[in-house]
Amino acid sequence: MGYYLFCTLIFNDSQKSYGLSFTSLKSGDWNNPCTWNHANGCPGNPPAAVVGVNVPGPNDDVVITNKHIVDVTTTAAVRNLTIDNGTGNNSTTVKIQGNITFTVHGKLIIARHGNIIVDGAFVYVKGDSCVKNNGNIAVQGTPPTADSYFFVEGCSSSGSTDCSTIDSNPPTFIQSAYMIWCIAC
Repeated sequence: MGYYLFCTLIFNDSQKSYGLSFTSLKSGDWNNPCTWNHANGCPGNPPAAVVGVNVPGPNDDVVITNKHIVDVTTTAAVRNLTIDNGTGNNSTTVKIQGNITFTVHGKLIIARHGNIIVDGAFVYVKGDSCVKNNGNIAVQGTPPTADSYFFVEGCSSSGSTDCSTIDSNPPTFIQSAYMIWCIAC
């Protein structure tokens, strides 16, 4: 009589290290599935927000597209964040506001006429950051309760198209009120 040994391997999908690519379809709240491509614009009733499924999560790549304004008002994290090209007064903007933390585990790219506004929040970029010409970072807050922090752990660069050279239209870094600005490389 022979004996057989059977092995079963169980894989847990929740431990995947890769994520989805999210692209904004319109201006709106970060945690509203209707803002993102994975909810198909929300025909009918909007679905419940599920991080990493229909709203961006820590393993996901996010692109805020031309002329959209996305508001982040709760703690969130992404793998990579690109704030795409805006045009003149129609900038592409991410507003991070309130007593929250927003983490970019990889790279932050702010394209031409792109904006990131930090108001009373802590933004932590663990990778590199690149601010292309006419891109803006505004870090503001109202003391004593709304300090704003912007910290880049990787290298920071700026330039016209690929951030390898500085051009005649450097990015604007705006700081006001009660905040701490840290850039490390």
